[in-house]
Order: sequence, then C-alpha cells, then structure tokens
Amino acid sequence: MIKLFINSYLTKKIKLACQKKWKKIILANGDYSIQKQVQEKYFSLWKPLSKKVELYYLKYYSKISGIEQYNYTPEDLYYTKIEPTLNNKSFALAYSDKNFYQRFLTDVSDIFPKTIVRSINKTIFNSEYNCEINTKNVAVHLQENASYIFKSAVETSGGQDVFFISRNGNKLLIKDSTKDNQEISFETLHSKYPNFIIQEKINQHAWFSAFNKSSVNTLRVYTYRSVVNENVHVLSCVLRFGQKGQLVDNQAAGGLTIGINKDGLLNNFICNKYGRVKNSHNEFSDLFLTKVPFYDKIEEYAKKIAPSYYYHRLLGFDFCVTENNEVKLLEINCKNIEINFLQMNNGPLFGEYSKEIVDYCLHKKKNIVIDFHI
Repeated sequence: MIKLFINSYLTKKIKLACQKKWKKIILANGDYSIQKQVQEKYFSLWKPLSKKVELYYLKYYSKISGIEQYNYTPEDLYYTKIEPTLNNKSFALAYSDKNFYQRFLTDVSDIFPKTIVRSINKTIFNSEYNCEINTKNVAVHLQENASYIFKSAVETSGGQDVFFISRNGNKLLIKDSTKDNQEISFETLHSKYPNFIIQEKINQHAWFSAFNKSSVNTLRVYTYRSVVNENVHVLSCVLRFGQKGQLVDNQAAGGLTIGINKDGLLNNFICNKYGRVKNSHNEFSDLFLTKVPFYDKIEEYAKKIAPSYYYHRLLGFDFCVTENNEVKLLEINCKNIEINFLQMNNGPLFGEYSKEIVDYCLHKKKNIVIDFHI
C-alpha cells in the first residue's frame, strides 16, 4: 500500500513538472496540427503504459524537429515508466560518481580528463586514489596561476557546481560564469562539497571551440542496450555548446544544441530548451551539415563502455575532443537523462525499438528509490 502511494505521488509530481515546462515550449512554438493516422498510431503505441497520453509531445517534437512520426516518446512517460524500468536507480549515484569511473572502467581509464585531487566521502585522495593529501596541503598540488576545473563528483545536473579553481600562493581562487575570482579556503570548499574532483582544464579542438570558446562543448551520446538481445545501439547524438561567457554547455544554463545524424553530420538548425532558435548564428553556420571530428571514435567508445553498466540500459555520455585530437569522456549519465533536446533535434528517441521497450515495461516492475539526507 505504501509503495503504491509513493509511486502515485512521484508520478503526479513528475507529470506536473513536465506540464509546467511544456507550457513554455508550446507558447514559444505556436499551434501545430498532426495527421490523424499519425495520432492514432502514437496513442496505440503508448496507451498500454498510461491511461492518459498527452498529444502535445507528438505535436511539438514533430514541429521542432521537422520529422513527423508517431513513435516520439512522451517525456512524462519516459521519467515515470521507461527510465525507472530500464535503469535501476538504486545503483545510479554510485555509477555516476565521477570518482568511480577510473576505478570501474579500468580498460578505458585514459579517456577521462587528468585528475589532480579527489574527495570521496570527505576523504581526500590524489589522482591514484592514495591518501597523500590533506586540507592543509591541497594548494601545493596545483600549479601556481594555472586554471583547473572543480566539479562536484555527484549530482551535477544542469551544470551545477562546476567552476574554475586556481592557486595564488597558498590561497585558492574560484571563478564561474557569473563571478570573478573569489578567495576561498579549502576547508570551506571541502565542507560544502564532501565529494568532488579537481581536473586539468581541457583546451578543446578548434572545430568545437568555433561554437563557443568559454565552454567545453560536448557531444551527448544516448545509448540503449536492448532488452531483446543485449546489443548496444547509439540512438541519438547532439552537439551542446554554451552561450558566450558561460563555463558549461547545458541547456539549463542557456546552452544550445545541434542534432547529429547517424553518419555524424550536423543538422542545419539550432535548438534551445524551448525549441528552434530563430536567429541563424551566422558566425558558424558554415559548419552546418559537416561531419563532427572523431565522431566514429566517440560512437565506438560509447558502445564499448555501455555493456559495463549492468544495471542501466539507457545511458547519456558527454564526450569532448581536445586540441591534441584526444577524445575525452567527461560524464556518464544513468538517471534523469534529459530527452527533450534529443527528440527536438533528431526525431523519435527509440525509433524501431519503441515497441520492444513498451512490451518490456509492461511486464517488468519499475524501480523506485527515495533517498534523503538528515
């Protein structure tokens, strides 16, 4: 009885959050009509998972992407039924901990940015997970006047808790998109962030830098490990880039996206979190329809790593490319993986695998995890 109540409460909460978001998307894009036969197939596909399936997801994904197909995934169903069934959330925090990657994915450990300092459960380690660092000597492990990236090791959705950090003598300075250098003691920083990672700053490949120099611009690669045969499929990929002056490329922070097709070619339009961007961004429009550098290698890495996530069939990888032509993996998302910008740019998320996913979710219980801090 308690489980049913919790499930009902969380489902309503997620649906209301999606509705609030979509009111703004609908307002930004005006009215749009869908062919009746497309609507009927859409409802036929998704109604086994929910008594009420909202039509506006189909309408506005179709309008924004320019691809009118019936198998778009409703965002509320994704968060309430699909992801909680295909991904076991009880393992999500551990598997998405940035300090966990190199311990777990040892055969590709070089793909991650070089780490200088780690904090795991309030214990400080060096890059090799040795306890040679304490709150008094952290600064000496950072080069004088060099800039590093500080990230919370868990729960950094929307680019939160990511900023520059540098050393000036024995002092630490932090800087983000809205604040200039501010002095901070390591004790204060460590108290606020018990789990963090300090990494070398990445100088990105010139092709990626052309979209925005202040942010490290990434490829979000979304994979699905089939419930039928365990094959890993790259379903969707977008280029994400920040606004001028922004440190992060996330849409929640004003970032923009351009879709990438199966051959690694850019689309010819840009999206923000509400849909297509009206202006043409002429400064890099000549890059539209060109192939993303190292796309094939990035896709290969995603397919190689995905099977190691035994408890997660859906993953969102964030890759970048350095000025030295090295592919780097910044993050692996395994819960609450954003799907709006994927479908706005590239069309239906699950495509030909939609029916097998619906059938699987109908016959397998979803995972509900309630975590809290006291």
